[in-house]
Amino acid sequence: MARARLYTMMREWEQQITDHRDHYDFTNLLDEIAYQADARFSDYIQYQQDRSFLMCLEEWLENLPKTAHKQALLKLFAHLVFIDDDQMTALYRDAFRRVIGPWISLPTPTIDEMLAPNYEHEQRRTLSKFQIAALTESCDPGLLLKASDLTGLPRPILLGPTAQHAKAAIEQLPSGMAGLIACEDIIGTGKQAGKILKAVESHAPPSWRILFVPLIAFEAGIENLTKRHLKRTSVQPVVVLPSAACLRRDPNPKEPHLFKMIRGLVKSTAERVLRVDDEFDDPPTDPFGYEDSGGLIVTCHNAPNNTLPLIHHKSPEWRPLFRRLHHKERQ
Repeated sequence: MARARLYTMMREWEQQITDHRDHYDFTNLLDEIAYQADARFSDYIQYQQDRSFLMCLEEWLENLPKTAHKQALLKLFAHLVFIDDDQMTALYRDAFRRVIGPWISLPTPTIDEMLAPNYEHEQRRTLSKFQIAALTESCDPGLLLKASDLTGLPRPILLGPTAQHAKAAIEQLPSGMAGLIACEDIIGTGKQAGKILKAVESHAPPSWRILFVPLIAFEAGIENLTKRHLKRTSVQPVVVLPSAACLRRDPNPKEPHLFKMIRGLVKSTAERVLRVDDEFDDPPTDPFGYEDSGGLIVTCHNAPNNTLPLIHHKSPEWRPLFRRLHHKERQ
């Protein structure tokens, strides 16, 4: 079994360490991974039927012949963020409680107002004046409403995937609304989101208030949106991934020391990792993720294209850890 072979490998690695300063508890790390595999990684819905997670882990490590490189990949797990199903629901819940609720209630309500018996009813009444929307199909605004028990509100709409779709969606909305609240699961570079939201700003009535709530946003993506693209939209992410936690082509002064070796592996394996798998494949073009995002994040729904391809892309010579489901772009 993959589990037994992996534990044998970990013990062999630990026995090979001769300098106590280089000691690393690989067995304990594998214990943690095995526990997470059963408790959380099983939520990953893409290609669940392929094989067990520990089998995927074994095949992923075996992509590399050198022991030091296998060890570096395994250590990368300490920096990989996985959002399971419960955490995803919690992010949608926080989107309303921490961001949307306070935003629609401006000016900030007093303690007496918040403790009033009809506060939640009035908050829903205010929210009903806004159109809730998903930026793309990867976002689930229905879960946003369900997680916070927001019944009786207008049906959410889809804005993307292009600026033209956003324009058409805005033009079909009834007059007299107070504004729009757009959500998205992950924002990487902010490039696609910027195009869609700029179209919203251009075609929305001047009186509208506009809020954009990414559940998870790369720090660089938020900077791009707020400084280069948007003028009217309030951008308020639930969780921000700092740039130092991303493994990009150019080193970040605050990044972990391990990233130096992984960066070398990303470059040396790029040809193998990015190779086309078959006629239905639309392979990544950047070994550091879409436009050098350098992401180390996977959600239970999918691995975003902002994440390092060596984690998610299957090729004839590379077995991924969390295989990504992609949609091939028409030429």
